[in-house]
Amino acid sequence: MRALDRYDRWIALTLALGVFILLFATEGSVAVGWDEPIYAENGQRIVTWLGTFLRGLARWDLSEALDPVAIGLSFGLNHEHPPIAKAVSGIGWALTRNWLPLPTAHRVGPMALSSALVALIYIAVRQASGGRLGAIAGALALLDMPRLFFHAHVAGLDLPAAAMWFFAVWAFWRLADRRDVWAWLGSGLAFGLALATKISNVLIPVGLGLWILIEADRRRRWDLWGRLALLPPMGLATIITLFPWLWSETIPKLIEWVRFFTVSHYEIYQYYLGKTYLELPWHYPYVIVATTTPAFLLGLAILGAARAFKAGPTRSAARLWLIHALVMVAWFTRPGSRAFDSDRLLMPTYVFLAPLAGLGFDALLHWLQSLHALRITHYVLRITHCVLLLISLAPGAIAIVQLHPFELAYYNELVGGVRGAHHLKLETIYWATTYRAVLPELNARAQPGATVWVMPNSWDVLYYYQKAGLLREDLVMVRPPGWGSFYDDSGVNWVEGSIEEADFAIIEYRQTTFFDYVVAYMEGHQPVWMLDYQGVPLVALYQRRHG
Repeated sequence: MRALDRYDRWIALTLALGVFILLFATEGSVAVGWDEPIYAENGQRIVTWLGTFLRGLARWDLSEALDPVAIGLSFGLNHEHPPIAKAVSGIGWALTRNWLPLPTAHRVGPMALSSALVALIYIAVRQASGGRLGAIAGALALLDMPRLFFHAHVAGLDLPAAAMWFFAVWAFWRLADRRDVWAWLGSGLAFGLALATKISNVLIPVGLGLWILIEADRRRRWDLWGRLALLPPMGLATIITLFPWLWSETIPKLIEWVRFFTVSHYEIYQYYLGKTYLELPWHYPYVIVATTTPAFLLGLAILGAARAFKAGPTRSAARLWLIHALVMVAWFTRPGSRAFDSDRLLMPTYVFLAPLAGLGFDALLHWLQSLHALRITHYVLRITHCVLLLISLAPGAIAIVQLHPFELAYYNELVGGVRGAHHLKLETIYWATTYRAVLPELNARAQPGATVWVMPNSWDVLYYYQKAGLLREDLVMVRPPGWGSFYDDSGVNWVEGSIEEADFAIIEYRQTTFFDYVVAYMEGHQPVWMLDYQGVPLVALYQRRHG
C-alpha cells in the first residue's frame, strides 16, 4: 500500500474544501427530500439531548439525560433508523442555526460528510497505487454522477450511509497488513459506526469475506478471518452504545428492529418499465445503475474493474471495490427483494464505482504514456492528461448544469436521457424533489386559508417549508382519514379530505404514485402551472374549479 506524501494530503484537503464550497453554493435551490423533515427534526432532538448529557456529565449528574422519557422523546422518533446521520445533521444545525436559513442549516453536516467522502476516495485510490490524476478523477467522479450530486446536498440517510460503508471497507483494507490489536479494534469500530448510520450496512462483512476468500495471500491468514468474525459483535456493541433508544428493553427492541427490516416493513411500490411492482424483476438494480450513471464514467469504472483480473499493484483494491459495488445490486437481485426509490437504496454501488472509475482513468493515462514512442513531449502529455480528465467529467457536469436542482430525473446517454427514459417508461422523478419549484406559484395563487393536497405522507415536506418560511403558514394540508404527521403536536394546519376537495393539488411525476384516483383527477383537470424538462413533465399544480 502506497504511503501518502504531503502533496496528497494537501490535494485531499483542497478537494474536501472545494467540494463543500460547491455544495454550499448550489444548495439554495435544492428541494427538501421526502425523508428530510423527520430526519432533521430527529437530528435536532438528538443534539439537544447531547447538550443535556454533556451538561449533566460536567456536574456529575446524568439523571436528566438518562431519564427514559427524555431518551424516548429524543431518539424514539424515527427509531427504525440509527442516529449517526441524523446527529450529523443536528450538529450542523446547532452550529449554524443562528446565521443560516432552513433547510441549509440542517444540511451543513451532511454536505461536510459528502466532502470528506470525496477526499477519502482520493486517498484510497492513491493508497491503492493509483496515479495522482487518476485519484482526482475517482474523487470527482462521485459528484459527477448527477443523482449523487443531488444526494450530497440533503439531510438524508443514503449517501451518509454509503460514505460510512466506504469508510468501514477502507479501514479494514488499510489495516489488513497490520497484526496488532488496534487493527482488530479499528476495523470493528469502523464497522460499528457504519452500522450506526444505517442498518443496511450489515452487508459489509459479506463483501469483506468474499475479498479475503479470493485473495490468495490473505485467505490463509487466521487473523483476518478473526477480524471479520469480530465485526458483528463489535458492530452490535457500537450501535447499542451510540443509540440510547436501545439502552432499555434492549432485546425486545432489537427483535422489533430486525423484524421491521425483514418481515414487517411497510409496503413501498416501484414503477419500472411501465408497471408498478412490489417485488421487482431481478434486472431492476442493474438497469437503474447502468442508466443513471454517466456512460463515460461507467466505462471508466468497467475499465477500472478490469484491474481486478490483471496482476499489478492495484489488483487487490480493484477486487475489493468491485465486490462492494456488486453487493447491494446482488442483494436486490434475490427473489422476493423489494427495492424502491430508484437509485436511493443502491447508493453504495455508486460510491464504489467512483474509485473504480479513478483506476480506469489511470489505465487510460498509462496507455497514453506508451505513446512516448510517438515523440510526444512530457509537456504535451501532461496537457493531454488534463484534457482527458475534463472530457471524462464533462458529460456528467453538463447534465448537472442543465438539470439542477432536478438531478433525480437524470438518465444517461444509453437510454436517450430524460426523454428516452420517459419513452421506456422508467420513473421520471421521485422523493418530492419538485415541490420547492411550485411554492412561488402556490404562494401567489392561493387565497388565505386555501387547502392543498399532496401525495399522502408528503405533507411533512410542505409543513417543513412552512416552518422554513418558504410556504405561507395559512395554507391548510388536506389529509385522508386516519393519517397523521409528527408535526401535529406543533399545531400545523390540516383538514380531512380528498384530492377532489382540495383547492390545490401538487402532483409530482413519480409514476409509482399514480394511483387510480390520481389518474382520474389528472384526466378531469387541467394544470394551471407545470414544470417540464425536454418536454417531459416533472411536476404540475392543479387548482379546483369553483361554481
